[in-house]
Amino acid sequence: TNHKIMYTLNIPEKITYNKDFNYYAERKEHIARKALTSKTSYEGMSHLNRSFLAEVGNKKIYLQIPGMSKEIINIAEKLKGETHIKTAENILNYLTSGEFKYTQENLAVSETPLKEFLTNLKRGNCEYFASAMGILLRLNGVAARLVGGYVGGYYDDAGYYTVLQSNAHVWVEAYLNKSWHTFDPTPADFGVYTNKNQLQFMKRAKLFFDKMNYYWNIFVLNYDFSKQLKGLKKAKRTLNNFNLNVSSSQKTVIFAIVCVALFIYTYKLRKRKKSVNQKFIDYFDKTLADLNVIRKPGEGLIASAEKISNKEIREKIQKIAEEYYCKAYGTVGISKEDIRILCKKLRSMRKQFNKPFTSA
Repeated sequence: TNHKIMYTLNIPEKITYNKDFNYYAERKEHIARKALTSKTSYEGMSHLNRSFLAEVGNKKIYLQIPGMSKEIINIAEKLKGETHIKTAENILNYLTSGEFKYTQENLAVSETPLKEFLTNLKRGNCEYFASAMGILLRLNGVAARLVGGYVGGYYDDAGYYTVLQSNAHVWVEAYLNKSWHTFDPTPADFGVYTNKNQLQFMKRAKLFFDKMNYYWNIFVLNYDFSKQLKGLKKAKRTLNNFNLNVSSSQKTVIFAIVCVALFIYTYKLRKRKKSVNQKFIDYFDKTLADLNVIRKPGEGLIASAEKISNKEIREKIQKIAEEYYCKAYGTVGISKEDIRILCKKLRSMRKQFNKPFTSA
């Protein structure tokens, strides 16, 4: 994944991994010491219920609210229930009742996108729905947080699931009766996250080659002769079932080419480049560290910058963080050039205050 987060099914309790990692009990997260830049494996034990007991060290963190419009405050007041649980249920029903629609196109774009989403457009992706529920909960005094992960996956008859980046999703956890409870307010058709037939041809082809790679790793690199024969037969049957509109002899040639390609792919050292987002975040963290501030796991950039003692430096860095958020979470997305400019601003700011600065 090229990230440090170690994914498991639902709520993880224990991970068995042959390398160093950290476990954050309050957040139920396992974080590897180094990014997972190559194929690896680990075992995870999880429980599948939608809530778990947890002691929250600082509840105020999950009640923070940015400046809200009167319209959003009025909506929150109308959805307030007799109990926090009833309030959460009211908000969930409000967002999933049918008035709001799920889409990834023509999203709300303005200085107040959440207000535009809730009061006018009423359509958006999972980030809009989860953000709306999180804010509406907090406005009613319910501690809440957003959780990012993946939903669904494409099952293969070889006995595994493939989870693509397009399976990425965001939902909400609300702290009720000393437990975190999961709520998903996004009214999406999750069949698109599980049904291979709804995928575009290129993604189906990617799953096919991924399966060939799986067979190569399991049945060839493990050097188990009986598994090798069994695996090659399954792989050939998969190729025959994959409709490429070619003759039998051509399929044999393609199969041979795939095997050679997978051999090269397996033994060639490949280093994945960091995403442009991660480059900026790493650079931002280095800047904070030079100012004796360490950003905690899950802590926002602006909240971390708040701990800088020098007011002038603090405000400048927070402004850069705000600019990053606007670009990274806008409809167009952030580019390499945007990252270069933001890092340049950080560099200039450090020079202004005569601080050492490592190049990005």
